[in-house]
Amino acid sequence: MNRRALVPMLLTWLTLVLVVSVARAGQLQVGDALPAATLRDWQGRPTDLGDLRGKVVIVDFWASWCEVCRTALPELDAVALRHRGEPLAVVAISIDRHASLAQRFLDDYLPQPHVELLRDPGAEVMARFGAGGMPTLYVVDRDGIVRDVKAGYESQQLDSLEPLLRRLLAAPTAGAGKD
Repeated sequence: MNRRALVPMLLTWLTLVLVVSVARAGQLQVGDALPAATLRDWQGRPTDLGDLRGKVVIVDFWASWCEVCRTALPELDAVALRHRGEPLAVVAISIDRHASLAQRFLDDYLPQPHVELLRDPGAEVMARFGAGGMPTLYVVDRDGIVRDVKAGYESQQLDSLEPLLRRLLAAPTAGAGKD
């Protein structure tokens, strides 16, 4: 291979590495702290995700037009119901611009939700998390540290979270016992 052909190929490869690195820089990953975010609930009241510290938190982004969310969100709701009374907050964040579309989706697929429903109509918080699609789910420990990230959905995916949830629910916070 001659040098003239090698230089453009090398530049293309370096550009690709840089683009991938920049793209990953914005993605929330295991070990990262949960970003600060305040969203509105279905009644329009502000909810600060930081107020959930001390609980294990599952954050899921969804939309009414997401076909997979029709199955994933009710299964996530079942997780919330199964762990009712435990220090677990399951937060489902709709990125629908129009609340009526999200409400119609809920009426059809989740008429009696056990998850905490929040709205991110501009998908700004979703962008800060770096979620590339829906559904995208984050499991956060009691200290606000991301312990798992799942993009997309496959059947049995939420069942595979149960051992992690049990371990995180049993673990004390880092600040436990400190005055």
